[in-house]
Amino acid sequence: MLTAKNQWGETVYIGDLIKKEGVHRLRDNHYFCPLCKGKVIVKLGVQRISHFAHVHLSPLCVEYDRESMYHMQAKMQLFKWLETECSKVELEVFLPDIRQRPDLMFTFQGNTYCVEYQCSLISKEIFEKRTNGYLSSGLIPLWILGANRVPRKQTNLISLPKFQSLFIKKNNTGGWYLPSYCPKLKSFISITNLHPLSPHTMQCDYNVIPQSQLHLPQWLNPIFHNTFYVSNWRKGIQQVKDNIIRFQTHYLFLQELYRNQLHLYLLPPYVGVPLKDNLLLETSPIIWQMYVLLDNLFLKEVGSILTKEIVYKRLTKRINRNHIEVRNHVKPSVDQLLTLIREYLFLLTKCQVLKEINPNVYRYENPLSFPGTISEASSFEEQFYNNITNEKIVWY
Repeated sequence: MLTAKNQWGETVYIGDLIKKEGVHRLRDNHYFCPLCKGKVIVKLGVQRISHFAHVHLSPLCVEYDRESMYHMQAKMQLFKWLETECSKVELEVFLPDIRQRPDLMFTFQGNTYCVEYQCSLISKEIFEKRTNGYLSSGLIPLWILGANRVPRKQTNLISLPKFQSLFIKKNNTGGWYLPSYCPKLKSFISITNLHPLSPHTMQCDYNVIPQSQLHLPQWLNPIFHNTFYVSNWRKGIQQVKDNIIRFQTHYLFLQELYRNQLHLYLLPPYVGVPLKDNLLLETSPIIWQMYVLLDNLFLKEVGSILTKEIVYKRLTKRINRNHIEVRNHVKPSVDQLLTLIREYLFLLTKCQVLKEINPNVYRYENPLSFPGTISEASSFEEQFYNNITNEKIVWY
């Protein structure tokens, strides 16, 4: 802990105490935990950060007392940065109504924010409990992932297991990103343009921004250009296909392909494409997009009519049968899923598979084209991405 109560009930910050009292007088005073009221002592650091620690740890304070030096260092740096960005910022404020203590709390433009800097694993249940606690009190939770928990795989590729995925959020223009902070670099790390290849592997942009170069409005609502790396995506999609075949990870999906005399390596190039809101679904875009084609177009007569709502109903059936999984922590609404479907149908119109004859009403214009060989599939894919990247598609 970086704050405690003194014997007069005043909240004191360890950094201010050291400046005011000096090192020697600190040990003579009495300090108490704001949560459990138990006695705490000053731990003076040379290489480590000075902090308060419980004499006898209560169950109520276990998660707070075991904060790492990495955590406390980040919290202190963010506190000092926020002091320069807004008029009111508080450190480790105990909120008795919800019995929670955010790392930081600040007010900006009429809104009060609670910062939770998380660099150790917690359960989804704890994450949601704290989030709901803040929201119930009219506070805005800001979850920041510790950079030590960012599992970067390559320059533009990241692996986000379920815990890290909890931190994904949307900016005001609908772009997905993950906020992080590194105390060693004294820098914010913004992972933007998240395009999922599989449940946990995503293409992304990785931006390191020093404290001195970022201001609070940009932190609260980061603005970033939509970028997409075609060659990396194609390699990633091929790797996902290889893994599905090699490990038989989606047996029901493969079985359905084989039943329809189709092969995973010989699908149209518009199966497994990066849409702006692919992230709403945990299932790989290869699988859910192929299900959309199977349920709505495959073996259907050219000229048949299709609506966005019909596609949604059939997608929902797949979700209910566990053929397609949504990202539970994102909790996509009906409108969000309809938007995702709209994105995919729009793409199919650009490929001249569909034609929009009325708003959200489509005619099956040209039959689905399946390549006959691996070489032909590669050629189709090359042509598809060359054509599509010259268009102003929604996910660019």
